[in-house]
Amino acid sequence: MVSLSIFAASTADLLQPQPLKQQVFSRVSVQPFKLHRLLRQPSSSLLINKDIRPQVHVLDTVHLQTVENPASEPRFLLQKAFLEQLALQEAKRKPSDKPTDAAGRAIAHCLRNVQQVSQVDAYLHGLQLDPHAFTTAIQKLGHWKMVEQAFILFQWLRVQPDPDKQPNVFIVSSLLSAMKACRYFVHFNFVMDEVRRRCMEPNLVMYNIIIECYERQGCHADAMSYFVELVQRSLVPSYPTFKSLLWSAENSLNLRQLLTTFLSAKDALLEAGMQNAVEELRDAASAICSRIISVGMLENKGSDYIVRLLEMAEQSTLELSAPHYDQILWDCRSGYMHCAVAKHVMTQRWKVSPPVDVGLCNHVMQLMGTEKKWWAALEVFENMKEKGPPPDETSYSLIRSQFNFLLKASKERRTCRWNMQLLEKMEAHGIKPDQYAWDTTLVACALKVDPDLAVYVFEKMIEKGHQPNVLSYGALLSTLEKGGLYDRAEQVWKHMRKMRVKPNIRAYTIMISVYGASQKYEELRWLLNEMSAAKVNWTLITYNALITVCAKANNGQGALEWMQKLTGGGFEPDDTSYSQLVIALSKGGQAELAKTMFIRSRQLGLDVSPTAVNCLIKVCSACDIELPVDLVPQLEKPSSMEFGAFEDEPQSD
Repeated sequence: MVSLSIFAASTADLLQPQPLKQQVFSRVSVQPFKLHRLLRQPSSSLLINKDIRPQVHVLDTVHLQTVENPASEPRFLLQKAFLEQLALQEAKRKPSDKPTDAAGRAIAHCLRNVQQVSQVDAYLHGLQLDPHAFTTAIQKLGHWKMVEQAFILFQWLRVQPDPDKQPNVFIVSSLLSAMKACRYFVHFNFVMDEVRRRCMEPNLVMYNIIIECYERQGCHADAMSYFVELVQRSLVPSYPTFKSLLWSAENSLNLRQLLTTFLSAKDALLEAGMQNAVEELRDAASAICSRIISVGMLENKGSDYIVRLLEMAEQSTLELSAPHYDQILWDCRSGYMHCAVAKHVMTQRWKVSPPVDVGLCNHVMQLMGTEKKWWAALEVFENMKEKGPPPDETSYSLIRSQFNFLLKASKERRTCRWNMQLLEKMEAHGIKPDQYAWDTTLVACALKVDPDLAVYVFEKMIEKGHQPNVLSYGALLSTLEKGGLYDRAEQVWKHMRKMRVKPNIRAYTIMISVYGASQKYEELRWLLNEMSAAKVNWTLITYNALITVCAKANNGQGALEWMQKLTGGGFEPDDTSYSQLVIALSKGGQAELAKTMFIRSRQLGLDVSPTAVNCLIKVCSACDIELPVDLVPQLEKPSSMEFGAFEDEPQSD
């Protein structure tokens, strides 16, 4: 046997560029060779052994060439000598000392290229090593994905006469773990037959590995049988056990298989009285179930599909834990119709503890609002106030935003009474309506022409501490003007000026109609002068309002002048402009001019109102003037002008 000092010297000589000194190897008869031929191998590496004296730190681990007689190779002799020294060190180890991995790493390095059991025997024959060294060697080979070499070492161990060298639970577990990691199951059945032949009693770790190996091979029945055997042996399964048992369902994202396995494992645990293990099983299954659902949402499989998955889990008594419910809710996104999923999950989430996080509730409310599910968002808000957590400032801001959406939708449908009910509902929930909410309700009253409700809302707004703005006054003025309450409209106008609210062009336009309808032409003239002094930019509606005032006063010439100013201001006359002009000219007795304006409107593709047509027919008949060829008499219908289409509609926050 080569001594440690001789081995150290020979190792040092290998690092020199000169040929090997033959006298160092008294037992070796080889031709000299250069070191670079060893080091040029791509897998050459160093092995650091902290348990041997510092001078023995280097082991050349180049690939062993596959030869008939490895004992004839010089590198084999070096490796064999190193293993012998490690065996001597292990023999000197005290029983109380912790086993080291040096011998196991060295064995793994030496066996990387073996192809036969005889090659393993050439290295390890006669060495007295701790069984821990063989476990470490198989682990290292498995780490390098050399499962075949690990299995050859296992075959060598199983034929050894020394009981300490024969396979034990740790060696088999290491080999099966390597097979599992590499998904190399060629020799799996052979190893399992050896386990049964030796009547090994696996520990919990070995059971976990066996179960997952069967699952990875698609042998679910065998995996379940080993799980039942584990439980019957009174071994308490842990979270890794359940993850191994459910591996196939998780990998295939098969919820039905997951639930079937969950129920079978649950029955086995309950029969053995392992109630705590059932909770761990439920937690593992819950995590996989939530992942399956999240992947389904990510792939946009539809809300109905996801809800069916959730219902399947609930029917099989698999209640997801709070973190997994929360993860599904966070995965719900707008634009993918996840509102139904979020609503269903929130219903279940309220039933489990701990309470829902306020940020998650806000996320769900925002999602509902984005998808226009305002009532669902309100339901979440009500549950927060009833079950917790208490709404924060963001919650109130979000729910106020949802109410504003409802108010706007109600306004567009001209259901102003519903707007008022929404305001009352906001106050009932402790949500103070903002200026946008009040203004939207006033505009809804103007569109619906409900003066009484508009006045009530206006007074209520002031009572709640809100200062009316120009839009608030404009909406109330429009409602009163359309309702024919001209005197009350003048009172509101004076109050507006008293409160020093600067009128906009819409407010001026409404008051033009009010003064014109009440025939207060002096006030109208004063109003026009004020508009000129304030340099207010006029609109088409403003000019139409003045033409309409002239039509009601039978002032055809005035209407014609305002029409000329309208076109001179860069505006294109519309149906209302020509309709009111024809009415004004007809009532003023200017039949030819009225006929000319009517023909021009037709040439422009505009449709005058039936009232204007009737007025034109009457004046042409009275003046014995021929009617236009394409004129068809129509029943007179009352004309209407709506000045409620506000450009300055309230903008939500």
